[in-house]
Amino acid sequence: MYKDVLSPTDEDFGFTKVCISRKITDLDYDLWCDSLGKERKRDLEPFVMIRKIIEDSEVWLSIKISDNPYVICGEIADIKGLDGVFKYIKVHKNELLMHWFGEIDDLDLLNILYTRGRFL
Repeated sequence: MYKDVLSPTDEDFGFTKVCISRKITDLDYDLWCDSLGKERKRDLEPFVMIRKIIEDSEVWLSIKISDNPYVICGEIADIKGLDGVFKYIKVHKNELLMHWFGEIDDLDLLNILYTRGRFL
């Protein structure tokens, strides 16, 4: 994980992220968006996270928010469905970046993504 960014094993992790449910996105994974992006160091690339449970353990990936999303942190072995996640990030890049930079809050992001519905 990134320095100064809570890892999923920290008890306060949930207080620094908003979860975009797979029920909204129709993806294989929930997206975890950093609510404190604007407070991060400037050299930290904007990212979202996904989680997969593999044999009683969690695997977390950090994915860059951009026109060409890619995994910037985490092991991608046994993670399927990333193309859909990458496409979703690309389609909703502007809103995800607005959230990262504090132009909209968690509730605004959820409302925007919910009202747009599934993109596929």
